[in-house]
Amino acid sequence: MPGSKQATAVTVMASRRGWKRLLRVLPRIVLVVVGAVVFAPGTDESLDADIANLWLAAALPVWWLALTLSLWRAPERGLPDVLRFRRRHRRVCWRLSALLLLGACLALLTNAYCTWKADSDVPLTVWEQYSRYASHAGTTGVWLLCLSPLPGLLDPLVWRLWPAPLRHAVRRARAAEALASPGRYPRPVPFDPDRGAVGRPEPLGEDDGRRGPSLIPVSVRLSRDSTSRGVELRWNGATLTLHHQGHDPVRLPVAPRDDVLPGEPLPRPVAEVVWYDEQHNAVATRTPTPYHWRGRDTEVLFLDADGRRLGTVSRVLDDWQAVARVARAAGVPFAAYDLGYAAEDEPRAASRLFPRDGRQLTVRAE
Repeated sequence: MPGSKQATAVTVMASRRGWKRLLRVLPRIVLVVVGAVVFAPGTDESLDADIANLWLAAALPVWWLALTLSLWRAPERGLPDVLRFRRRHRRVCWRLSALLLLGACLALLTNAYCTWKADSDVPLTVWEQYSRYASHAGTTGVWLLCLSPLPGLLDPLVWRLWPAPLRHAVRRARAAEALASPGRYPRPVPFDPDRGAVGRPEPLGEDDGRRGPSLIPVSVRLSRDSTSRGVELRWNGATLTLHHQGHDPVRLPVAPRDDVLPGEPLPRPVAEVVWYDEQHNAVATRTPTPYHWRGRDTEVLFLDADGRRLGTVSRVLDDWQAVARVARAAGVPFAAYDLGYAAEDEPRAASRLFPRDGRQLTVRAE
């Protein structure tokens, strides 16, 4: 049967993914064990403190390699050139951080060695020389340790110096990569790279809003339980508003007809309304999550003219056609998307397709 074949294929892919993950982690485990073996003699309480510190300092470079091993791998093969360039750019920055951290480890090893030599039976002039070396190595190690995070943390700022078309191509490639991951869709879904901020998949339904606003009031309840939060999206024939029980109504200015007034929560007018649904692995949180929303995101988004997110209403009803009717009455373009299933080690597609920009309006319908 087709369903059983699909389930078998998903199981096989999950098994292969598990073996690949194990093969990636195994070298790190081996290095951690080797570092522990090197460090083990230093745990002998009968040893002098300088010798014990020397064993610890000798184990640190091994543990450093275990920590940074993934940085020295090349980006995955088969990726688009712009995506390989972006990942290589990030790895170069973090490799510089790793090298500074390695320098700190070697400086500590030098400090431990020189301290051990200075405490041995040596002439006074040699003792002074080793003590000076130990002091310089310790100071250098502290500085290298403090500076080590800097290159990696500066990666986002350095990336902004590259041309905007290159950065946009990378965002578009990341969105396409998320949607093309195995197991997300039961069948391939076309991807339009020229739509929205970074591209969009094939919509479930859409309306371009060219017919203009209607004078007939229309509303849609977004909450599953009308007695709890009572979130509604309303068009009264002149204004599009979001009503949240216990809060003042929020006016949603529509581009290009309305302007944003001072003090309003949206920084720019709404140029498109989007409904989407995406399934994923449920993540344990401190706050209790209703059963219906465990492992699922169903949201209504308000986007600007560039396709960037201005506001989000989360945990909304599955009825996207009702939301489309309100958007159609308000003369606002609308689109609904099924973003499939994001596996455990895969990113959410929604965060890449609809990037945030500036101040955000966030409402939870349930």
